[in-house]
Amino acid sequence: MPKRTCSIDGCDRPFIARGWCDLHYARWKTTGDVGEPESRYVDRKFTLEQRIAHYGWKVSERGCHEWQGPRNSKGYGKISVPGTRGQSYLHRVVYEIANGEIPPGMVVCHSCDNPPCCNLEHLFLGTVDDNAADAVSKRRQPWGERNGSHKLTTQDVREIRALLAQGLMTQRAIAARYGVSPGAICQLGKGKTWKLVA
Repeated sequence: MPKRTCSIDGCDRPFIARGWCDLHYARWKTTGDVGEPESRYVDRKFTLEQRIAHYGWKVSERGCHEWQGPRNSKGYGKISVPGTRGQSYLHRVVYEIANGEIPPGMVVCHSCDNPPCCNLEHLFLGTVDDNAADAVSKRRQPWGERNGSHKLTTQDVREIRALLAQGLMTQRAIAARYGVSPGAICQLGKGKTWKLVA
């Protein structure tokens, strides 16, 4: 009995269901369209630039080039790069193709704060600290009462600052009153924490 193959023209992979191979069937289950299978099989046939073009991107109203290929749980584009293990972030790969190797200790940051974006005009080099400071300045990270581990409220912070300004209670006494450490009160008093509360 002859071996049954995929019914898609040009595909000679073994049939598994609905007349299609595993790759075309998986594509149909995921997208509702058979199309060309997105797989490691495609990766071997094409160059990195061809694979990037294969998936492509959509241009948003803000000018972001949003990657239409695989992404991680946070929305960052991913792609396998020949000679490396696993997958790399697409925005780093695109930056390196255009500008050369990324220096050690540097990361590629998004000025648009849009993880799938790979528009070179929206990408810039910085350190991990630069990236964190950018996130804080744009209020992208949970701070204050939005932080799941907070012990103080905005109202508490205002009261503590008023108590510190009056100078009638020690930091240790204020800490005991609000259920935090004296170090937390010290940092709050110096303006190193809760900076966004006036």
